[in-house]
Amino acid sequence: MEKSRCSFVYQGLSISPLNTISQAVTLIIEFRDVSSLDVPSAMSLSSNRPFYWSPPPVHYVLINCDAAWDLSTSKAGLGVIARDHGGACIGGLAIPSLCASIVIAESEAVLAGVTLARDLKLAKVIISSDSKYSSSSSSW
Repeated sequence: MEKSRCSFVYQGLSISPLNTISQAVTLIIEFRDVSSLDVPSAMSLSSNRPFYWSPPPVHYVLINCDAAWDLSTSKAGLGVIARDHGGACIGGLAIPSLCASIVIAESEAVLAGVTLARDLKLAKVIISSDSKYSSSSSSW
């Protein structure tokens, strides 16, 4: 719908009311489908790992990095979140990527975490990854 509005405003193209209604109905259906998901149980189906978070020491920021990778498409999703000792979110990233392997995807996620720390000018940082492919599968 946003694309249609922009095309109307900037290019003078007409907007089809039926197309707009159709897009709105599709978005409503998608929203209802997603809203009905039981997210915690869906997450537990995809992983046997426990879900927990331990805060960093006072005056430190913990940056958790992770990646997901699809072998058939080489598409990866990189995730980074930075939190202080109280659990407050300092920053975060979600980055789509194309990677040749999960090792590269996990490495790119850690690099994104380091870049985030630099961009936020954080002095006391712990970078953490649960990747079994990292050098120690823990914190640096």
